Amino acid sequence: MSRFPLLAIALLFVTAAGCSRSVPVAPSDESTSAATAVARIPHVDRTELDQMEQLAAMPDGGAGVLGHGRKLVEVPAGSHDALAAAIDQAGAHGMVVLMSGVHEESGTVEISIPVTVMGEAGAELVSSVGGLAPVLPIQVAPVIHIVASHVSIQNLTFRPASGDGNTAILVDGAEHTVVFRNQFSGYQFSVVVASGDENRIWHNTIQTNGAWQTGAISFAFGITLANGAHASVMDNTVSNSVFGIFVSGPQGEMAFNTAQGNFIGIVLCKVAQALILPDGTLTGAETSCHEWVVVDNTSVSNFTTGLLVIDGANNNVIADNASSGNGTFDVDLTGDTNRLGFFAPASFENTFIAGSYSNIEVRDCGIDNQIIGGALVDNTVVPCD
Repeated sequence: MSRFPLLAIALLFVTAAGCSRSVPVAPSDESTSAATAVARIPHVDRTELDQMEQLAAMPDGGAGVLGHGRKLVEVPAGSHDALAAAIDQAGAHGMVVLMSGVHEESGTVEISIPVTVMGEAGAELVSSVGGLAPVLPIQVAPVIHIVASHVSIQNLTFRPASGDGNTAILVDGAEHTVVFRNQFSGYQFSVVVASGDENRIWHNTIQTNGAWQTGAISFAFGITLANGAHASVMDNTVSNSVFGIFVSGPQGEMAFNTAQGNFIGIVLCKVAQALILPDGTLTGAETSCHEWVVVDNTSVSNFTTGLLVIDGANNNVIADNASSGNGTFDVDLTGDTNRLGFFAPASFENTFIAGSYSNIEVRDCGIDNQIIGGALVDNTVVPCD
C-alpha cells in the first residue's frame, strides 16, 4: 500500500478480530435489472492465452512452434549456474530450454535481451539467492531479473534451496514480458512487476512462503504489480499469501484467477515506496490502482477480505467475481481509513457489479462508488473504519 510503514501482521489480526461474518445487511438497490447489470459486465479477451495453452499441451510444450527459426540452446539436467551463459549463447530472440530435472542457480540471473526461457516437463529451477526480508524496506533479491522487453519465462518450477526464498521473478522496466505456466513455492514474493507496460502474468500456480503466519516476516505477496499500464493477470492460482494478488497503476485487467487461503485474496491499492531494487533504487507505485477491469475471479476462504479496494483505488470495474467464505467481507471498498496503521484515502468512483453472484456481501464506505447487486452491508450497523 501507499505509505511507509505499510502494516504489521499483528495489526492485521487485530483489525480482522473487529469484524464478523454475521453482519446485518441491507437489501441492494433493485432498480437496476439483472439484464442491465449483465450487459455492463466487460468482456476480457483471452484468445492469446488460450493459444498459448494449446501450444503448452503439445508433447514438447510448444517449443517446436515457438522456437521455429530461432537459435535453440538446451541445458541438461543437473546444471549449476548455467542459465546466464545459455541465454548469451541463444542470443536475442533465441530460446533456452531447461531439460527435465534440477537446475541450480546461486545468484541472480539478469536477462537483458529478448529471449524465451522454457522448461521441459519436470524442469526445476532451484535457487539460493537472497533470503526472507522481515521488515520494510524490502531488498528485492530475484532469481530472475528481467530488464529487457519481450522476455518469456514458461513452464518452470521455482523453489528456493533452503525453503525460504526472497523473490523468484522481478520485471524491472521491461515491457511485453510473459510469465506463463510456472509453479512457485517458498518465495516471499513470487512475481514482482516494478515497472513496465503490457506485461502478462498468466496461468501460474503460487504458494507463498508462510513465515508471515509465525511473525517471522510481515509481508508476503503472490503477484505484485507496482507500475505499468495495460498489465494482464489471468488464470493464476495464489495461496498462502498476506496479499494474494496486489495491483496498482493504470488500465490493467485481472480475470479468471483464484485466490484462496490468503490473509486477503485480491487487493486493488497502491504499492508502498518500500521496495529496494537490485541497483539500490527505492521504488513503489506512482499511482493507486485505477481503470482496471476485474472480472470472473474467485476469491474464497481467505482469512479476512476476499477483494479489497483501498488507498485511493478508483474508476475500476469489478464485476461477476465469486467471493465467499472469507473471514470478514467478500468485497470491501473502503473510505478514508487508518485501519492499517497509516492514513489511506477513500476508494472512489469504482463500479461493482454482482452479476451471477447475487448474494455476494459488499461493504461500500468509499466515495461515489456504484454498487449494482449483491448484499450491501448496512454501514449504520457496521460503521466504516
